[in-house]
Amino acid sequence: MSLAHRCIVVTRGVSEAQPLIAALRAYGADVLHTPVIQTQPLYDEREVAVVRHVAPLLDHVLFTSANAVRYVVDVCGASTARQLVRVPACAIGPKTAQAARAHGWDVVLIPDEHHGAGLARAYVRTFLQPQHVLIPRARVAHTAWIPFVRAAGHTVTEAIVYETCAAQHIAAL
Repeated sequence: MSLAHRCIVVTRGVSEAQPLIAALRAYGADVLHTPVIQTQPLYDEREVAVVRHVAPLLDHVLFTSANAVRYVVDVCGASTARQLVRVPACAIGPKTAQAARAHGWDVVLIPDEHHGAGLARAYVRTFLQPQHVLIPRARVAHTAWIPFVRAAGHTVTEAIVYETCAAQHIAAL
């Protein structure tokens, strides 16, 4: 398929856009990269204290995005990050699993359905005994699947480690 003589606008943030831009250009498209959102870490001492407190108790870390992987390591500091990577991880999909492995996690579960509900279903089917899980996430995130994990008897600790906001050039308008 050729995209020659077509202009494609990519609105993803800088870090997420590069593979897509490269693929589009490989098919001949002219690409206009105009990010409209960006992610940034949230250094909330209360959230970090919660993660430090539960880290020794955890059975798994459940990741729903590569951003969550990156920011939990960034926000919690080196000492806590070293402790967290000893805990097996579950990733919502292959790219998130790749990010987790790049930071040192052993990824033990990737669901067939790459969304929160799919991760929840796969988790409760795989881990029948009560587990303690950490879910690092964005301030605004799809969380409707989390009560399903709790209802299956698992202890869930959520940690808000980043936020998504308007890109700086958009916010300035």
